[in-house]
Amino acid sequence: MDKIISIIIPTYNMEDYIARNLHSLVISHHLDAIEVLVINDGSKDRSSEIAHQFSNQYPQSFKVIDKQNGNYGSCINVGLQYATGKYVKILDADDYFETANFDTMVGILKDIDVDLVITHFAFTSPSGKTETTRNLHLPSGKILSIDAIAHTKSIQGLWMHEIAYRRENVIKMGYHQEEGISYTDVQWGFDPMSTVRTVYFINLLVYHYLVGREGQTMDKEVYIRKFGDEFTCTAAMLRTFNNAPMASEAVKNMMFSKIKGRIIALYKRALVEHNDYENQAMIAFDQQLKEQSPHLYKSIDRKLLSVPLFCYPYIHIWRKNRKSKMLQFVILAYRKYKH
Repeated sequence: MDKIISIIIPTYNMEDYIARNLHSLVISHHLDAIEVLVINDGSKDRSSEIAHQFSNQYPQSFKVIDKQNGNYGSCINVGLQYATGKYVKILDADDYFETANFDTMVGILKDIDVDLVITHFAFTSPSGKTETTRNLHLPSGKILSIDAIAHTKSIQGLWMHEIAYRRENVIKMGYHQEEGISYTDVQWGFDPMSTVRTVYFINLLVYHYLVGREGQTMDKEVYIRKFGDEFTCTAAMLRTFNNAPMASEAVKNMMFSKIKGRIIALYKRALVEHNDYENQAMIAFDQQLKEQSPHLYKSIDRKLLSVPLFCYPYIHIWRKNRKSKMLQFVILAYRKYKH
């Protein structure tokens, strides 16, 4: 049977979570229509063993690919080589799907033909407490033109967890995720958007995103240590923005807004949250931004720290003088005000 959707699951030392993850994909009505690809990234625990138990039990739908460790992006790249579904979606090994809603989603996918499918996700604690999903303000149950909604915050702010793409689009554009580093999931929410012309929103919670797990990449200590990876990922996204053919001018403008917002957020995180004025990854990226995307470089130059109390162009001042005492004073005052 042709597969409607491929689910790629990057997996490294997830023996405590992978069983729940895979159980959530054992749907009642459309199991034969899905393809689950567990990409075991050289795990040293029982992750592969547990995943193989599922592939043995459900060989028509579950497959395990064991590979040497290459980090998250390498798992996505390998998964795309094996995927055969019409659509493709990523599910992290410590997260899981809302099973009944995923089953409904697959049934809907059988009857539509679009480039991008959007569903809800929710933050879920280790205890199982789930937050309310955010309102995407999109019409559900109908095929939409990306040009009609590309200007909305809903589309510009999409998370990886909300997205499934037409696989053919991803393959044709030569999508490649950065390897050997963290936070590359942001590329999945950005690069293939350049190919999107049609969108379908299913108003269901499908993805549970686990937060608060000790050692995960969004843990504060881990994140600070790996913060430079954010700029490596953003540099890759910048290359896509500069070089990939865009489906339309509206998509180009949407992607400009997405990457601009991301860059501003990273600069603010480094300077305000981390108090890091000499971050070498950011300095190198800023020079690259100036050379490769002067329009984007200029567009963030006069960004204000906060309106109306801190109308201070902190990025502009940082670029002129990273040792500026006034910059440090204003950021300190802002930080005290926010807390």
